[in-house]
Amino acid sequence: MTKWNPDHYQLGKIQVWDFIVDQDLNFLEGNVVKYICRAGNKSEESRFDDLLKAQAYIHKLIQTEIHASTRSDGPSPELQDNHGSTMCVEGCQCPCHAEETDL
Repeated sequence: MTKWNPDHYQLGKIQVWDFIVDQDLNFLEGNVVKYICRAGNKSEESRFDDLLKAQAYIHKLIQTEIHASTRSDGPSPELQDNHGSTMCVEGCQCPCHAEETDL
């Protein structure tokens, strides 16, 4: 183990970053994988801490998807059918919830 190659990132046969690069994951997706893979294996962090970190990155990914899929005339029909307020984090300014804030 070294500072640049810690044990908590290689619990299986490959390094987590090798998987992230191989799958061409972006920053947010890569961090989800990283925190899930190391959950409970880094001495200074609890499993719960790492799962919460992964959750934060997943929420950001969801927000990014919602905002990228939203047209100027409102959310796409797919988002309206498959997206609920439970998918957004607190303070989301998603146009999907415009009706909620106008009440």
